[in-house]
Amino acid sequence: MKRYALSLAILAVGLFWISVGAPVWGGQSLLEHSTPAPKPSPTATPDSSEEDAEVMAIVLEDKAMEGMLTGRQEGRDYWVIISHTDEYRDAPDTGEKPIAMVDIFFDPPISYEGEFPVILSDPCSGHYGEDESLDPGDPCMDEPSEYGSKYLDLTGAEHIVAKVDLRRQELVDVFPLSIPVSQRTIDDVKSRYAP
Repeated sequence: MKRYALSLAILAVGLFWISVGAPVWGGQSLLEHSTPAPKPSPTATPDSSEEDAEVMAIVLEDKAMEGMLTGRQEGRDYWVIISHTDEYRDAPDTGEKPIAMVDIFFDPPISYEGEFPVILSDPCSGHYGEDESLDPGDPCMDEPSEYGSKYLDLTGAEHIVAKVDLRRQELVDVFPLSIPVSQRTIDDVKSRYAP
């Protein structure tokens, strides 16, 4: 009889825990339907989704970029990864990341021709050391680059990079990467969009 009462008490406590206790302590009640948590955008961390949307709006203000992506659907024809960085890798860390690098991958590759923004001159050209680094105190990093545009023929492009200067609120450079994109890289990028 004591075993029966003990088993019944354990069962009652277990049922109480499943229905009430688990949710109170951060668990999920088995009596409730589970609803999956919304998945974050593949291009965004929880704090950067608004900034990344602003970056893509700046990218799409450019007529060539808009023309290239029109008729294509993100997550089906192209995939985007946005990273935030300093203008120069050797710049002192101020906590500000004023440059957004937008990597766009295409599968299948695309062909497009147009007048794209480019950086015409780098004020730090000729200042790089043998190891391709700059002196962290070099004043060239504070001087503005010269911007313009250039006609680009993107034939069979699998991966292009668009550089956005957030201080200027402008797309300042677009260039294709000539290194072939491995299928593993494409699969990894696509997996960020998986439901």
